[in-house]
Amino acid sequence: MKINILGTATTKFGELWDVSPRELAREAMTNALKASSLKPSQIDALFVGNMLSGILGNQTNLASLIVEELGAQIPAFRIEGACASGGLALHNAINSLNAGKYKTVLVLGLEKMTDHSQDEITSALSAAGSDEERMAGATFPGIYA
Repeated sequence: MKINILGTATTKFGELWDVSPRELAREAMTNALKASSLKPSQIDALFVGNMLSGILGNQTNLASLIVEELGAQIPAFRIEGACASGGLALHNAINSLNAGKYKTVLVLGLEKMTDHSQDEITSALSAAGSDEERMAGATFPGIYA
């Protein structure tokens, strides 16, 4: 089956202190739908790639909150895979389309870290590391280097 990307959007990157994750999601989804000429009512499912909402925002039900910003009552899935969360959200969306489960889906990658201290971010990111890496004090920048 051929999969088409009908529209894309991104928000401004930076230290957006006065912008919530929900506002960022709304902006990205609104602009992607506008670029695609689709309406929220034409979307069958939402796939949200996110790693840190449970740790930093104490919100593990992020996809259900984000779908409210879309204004639709559709299945919404939060996909977590550390640094690959956005890619895995796209992967799962494509698999669902190929399986014939949905016709039109929306995929969103969302992280907001600037509202937290460097120590909080380092600790949260370490949750994706192995036990050995955490015990050694390894951080992702160090591991990736």
